[in-house]
Amino acid sequence: MSFGTFSSAHRYLLTPLIVDFSRLHPDVQIEIVGLNSSEVAQAVREGDLEAGLVSLPIDAHGLTVSEPVLTDIVVCVSAEPAHTEEPVTPAQLSERRLVLSEARFRHDDPMRRRLDVLAQSAGVRIRPYIEVEFMDAALELCAEGVGDTLASSLVLRAHRVGERVTWAPVEPPFVEQFAFITRIDAELSPATRTFMDLARRHMRALQRTPEDWQREYERQRRG
Repeated sequence: MSFGTFSSAHRYLLTPLIVDFSRLHPDVQIEIVGLNSSEVAQAVREGDLEAGLVSLPIDAHGLTVSEPVLTDIVVCVSAEPAHTEEPVTPAQLSERRLVLSEARFRHDDPMRRRLDVLAQSAGVRIRPYIEVEFMDAALELCAEGVGDTLASSLVLRAHRVGERVTWAPVEPPFVEQFAFITRIDAELSPATRTFMDLARRHMRALQRTPEDWQREYERQRRG
């Protein structure tokens, strides 16, 4: 069974999911490739992977894309509490030293593409101060005070730097959606179908509402 995911899925999804699957199907060999969503889409399109879970948007040519199965928000993270006292606008992001992940995929990465759209809508240009490959590295540098970063809230909650930084939502909301992809007309193996069904179950447990995010932000502000 071969399956692709976005690189930060290991932070909050993959371990319990693989544990559940391996207990149900101990004889099935599992291959999970954690790449950028754009590269997962290409691998599924070319038949190198059976299916994938990706962040949207991706190039959907030759692919069947499911309805979103998980929604998250991207937040601004900082070691400076003053930077997160209020929701952060694209104009404010354009004035900050930003540490951004996905350096190798910067033009194709879904989060970076959505950030460009937000910046264009606000009439500003957002340039990173430092670019690194992984969100983990961006968060570590942020915690050291090198600069602010943008991260999925689910990743931040699961990361060890969470107690050393503060966060604020982006305004307008910076929403991240995830969906399953398969190659058009592909016949999935029973193991892959089971894996995807289990993933849906795990993601339902992770899903939070906008009200949940707002309550968590207010709790942080109150200290």
